[in-house]
Amino acid sequence: MAAPNGNGSVHDNTSNTFYNSSKEERIIQASLMIALAIASLAGNGIVAFIVIMQQRLRSLSNILLANLACIDLVKSGVLIPLLTATIVTHPSDSPLKGQVACLILLSFSAFASTVTVLAYLTICTDRYIAVVHPIAYRQSWKSKTSIRSLFVLSPWFIAAIVVFPIHIGSHIDVNIGQETCTRYRAEFLANTTTTAVSLSIFIVSLFALIVLYALLFNSVRELAKRRIQFVSAENSHRVEERVRKLEIHTAKTTAITVAAYVFLWILYMIVTLLRYQDYISFWLDFLSLFFQYTSGVINPFLYFARIKELRDGLKRVIRPRDWRYARTTSMTERSRRSGINLRSPIASNDVKYDEGSAVGSGTGSAEDGPANV
Repeated sequence: MAAPNGNGSVHDNTSNTFYNSSKEERIIQASLMIALAIASLAGNGIVAFIVIMQQRLRSLSNILLANLACIDLVKSGVLIPLLTATIVTHPSDSPLKGQVACLILLSFSAFASTVTVLAYLTICTDRYIAVVHPIAYRQSWKSKTSIRSLFVLSPWFIAAIVVFPIHIGSHIDVNIGQETCTRYRAEFLANTTTTAVSLSIFIVSLFALIVLYALLFNSVRELAKRRIQFVSAENSHRVEERVRKLEIHTAKTTAITVAAYVFLWILYMIVTLLRYQDYISFWLDFLSLFFQYTSGVINPFLYFARIKELRDGLKRVIRPRDWRYARTTSMTERSRRSGINLRSPIASNDVKYDEGSAVGSGTGSAEDGPANV
């Protein structure tokens, strides 16, 4: 049975209850967490790399996705290996022991999770402003360095201000001696303040996401009605169909992203509440980690499946020569149809302008100039 110690925390008479698993179970679970970390490192590393290296992809929306990818890189490269080591190693072999090491590790884990939630909110806010106020977004929000810095850095600062004082202050008096972080993590999850903060962040973030996307969908529908009113009768059906497809695509992207995020966090909070109810189980510790960091693997697949810009950027990285040849062929075909001679200086300037317009940002890298034909 568990008995309270001098500091008011609950310890079991034996630490073996926190390691009630066989060697085979620990090997299986360690393998799953390692595979999760490798997949997250690969996917998010590719997303961050192509956005950083290709200037044409450095729009505000892509920068925010790269920021979220960097958060997932920190979690998969640092937190997943360390937290996995705390649950798959025996107390005598654990590399992480003592109050200071465990408090820093678990507080940083809560900080990373909070940054992820706030990063989702900044992405949703960016999309809302881009749709509802497109002119102001293109003229001010999208190009100003101060706005970009605010969107990228605000999740980190807000999470640090909220998480570290609360988590460190509520656990600084818990004395575990040289016990491992597995026992400390059980104390961490069973603490009422920690559970209340985690639930509050989850509920507030979920409510904000729902409100933002509801306003976004309503704005898209209103915009569609305005466009249809100004087209002729013979083109109205075509425009209505195009707008309908755009709404469906936006709805699918939003539904998949938010549903995956909400589903995984609901599972994580269920496991957290079970630990709060003193269900001492090695598998609950493992599942809480697994659900907490699975979104880092799912996100890159969603990015590449739904965002054509990132797919094209990946193609340029994998096969740069094929991409240049395809772009040159496309330019030649467009010029042939319009009757422009690419060898003339005037035509070269026209083609260069047309290519920059096709890119969208007009700030391509040096290799994005007109090709020699």
